[in-house]
Amino acid sequence: MRRSRNRVRNIKSRTRREFSECGIHSAAVGEGEFMCGTLKAARGGDSADCGQQKAARGKVAGERGAGRWQHWEWRSVAAIYYTAAGHSFLQCAPRVFKWRQYAATPSVPRSPPMTPLYLFNFPHAIGGAGTKVAHLLRLLHADYDITLVPNDPSPLADVERMAFVRSLNVKAALLTDLPQRLEGWGVSLCNSLFFTDGHAAEAKRRGLRLAWGSEMMWPHPGEAASVWGGLVDTVLYTGAAQREALLPAYTCDGLFPEPRGAVVGNYVDPACYPYLQRPARRVLTAGRVSRADAAKFPDNFPQTMHFPGVPRLHVRVLGWNAALTARYAGYDFRKSAPLSKSSSSSFSCSSSNPAIEDENEDEDEDGDGDGDGDEGVTWELLPPGAEDVSAFLHSLDFYVYDTGPGLRESWGRAVVEAMLTGLPVLIPADRRHHLHELVPHGVAGFHCATRDDWNAAALALTDAAVRRRMGRAAADHARCFLCNADAHRAAWRVALT
Repeated sequence: MRRSRNRVRNIKSRTRREFSECGIHSAAVGEGEFMCGTLKAARGGDSADCGQQKAARGKVAGERGAGRWQHWEWRSVAAIYYTAAGHSFLQCAPRVFKWRQYAATPSVPRSPPMTPLYLFNFPHAIGGAGTKVAHLLRLLHADYDITLVPNDPSPLADVERMAFVRSLNVKAALLTDLPQRLEGWGVSLCNSLFFTDGHAAEAKRRGLRLAWGSEMMWPHPGEAASVWGGLVDTVLYTGAAQREALLPAYTCDGLFPEPRGAVVGNYVDPACYPYLQRPARRVLTAGRVSRADAAKFPDNFPQTMHFPGVPRLHVRVLGWNAALTARYAGYDFRKSAPLSKSSSSSFSCSSSNPAIEDENEDEDEDGDGDGDGDEGVTWELLPPGAEDVSAFLHSLDFYVYDTGPGLRESWGRAVVEAMLTGLPVLIPADRRHHLHELVPHGVAGFHCATRDDWNAAALALTDAAVRRRMGRAAADHARCFLCNADAHRAAWRVALT
């Protein structure tokens, strides 16, 4: 009897060692019945991690170190315990135990925390920098933990703008209301007060790395010194033309090394400017969109919109003011159409194709799109925000964009917006601008160096088939290359590393 008890004790000891893993002990009792009550850990006699283990249907559940549950199944072959006359006996046989691990409910992988991004700007429906910020929020809100930091409290009280911001789960606060210690990146785009009001220095003091984008072809007050002085960690360029223009100021004409920089372009959300195939019309409509700045217009702007051979051209301009009227006082705008009374500054992206009212909607009677009718130019001059930009662009047949002689375009956002809606575009061939990088010449529009080039391009676009073909090519090029969201996100990831 003593020999039998010793034998059982030895078997139990070996069993305890074989089934002890990660502090979990299981007992082999017949087909899985519990034999000896509370199991003790092999090391130090401590209880198993998950307390009293119970074997049920051959499965023992245990809690492992990181809190994940694992199920272990064992099967005993030819190892049978008996109890008889109050004593435990083991009928010896070769013992083979087979274990299999089961993951309980697969744990959902946690996404890494998003990098905090403090954007020292605020979105706006008018203006290049304001609209760029609005579209940038659409692009990056799912990849960064964004907080908008305006220069003053007024944007925080704007109901429409704040509704747009909250719709993207983006936060907004003044710098004075943020914690004294911050992590992540501080980014500012074309904010002329970022350096002069001390926001950049204070953001740096609180621990942010700073990225700055001028959006212009000249430095803002305090910008150059902040770059070569080391306050700015990364310079954000829209393209090679802007880098070439700003580098002398950033290096103090070669005195300092070139700062770290990255080209992030200028993202335009294609959903905000849906493609529209225009019908053939009796009267063609040309137009342009820009801010109401004299530098944005050629010195002889009214004359540049007269194209010999193009009959009855209607010209629409979105971005006009009294100062521009006074500048071109020598030109007779008496044939101008009445100013639009509609107003829209919405941040929403409309996918509708609005109907265009007035005589310009009449389809060409013979279907050749040649614009039969009396020669002449009529004008419609609209102040900024008088019309939704997408609806305005849908009212045009082709887009004409030229600038004043002293202005260099760092990118050309308005041109890309026009291309997205399916407009062939006419731009200057001056390579000081970035515009020639946007428009494939002869495919999506024309690069015009001389007045004859402008006239020939406009004359070619009197053919409805040419307009339709080039407009489709312009929209495809803008969507696939200029406004590719994945490519823009990748560029920002490189910049903010």
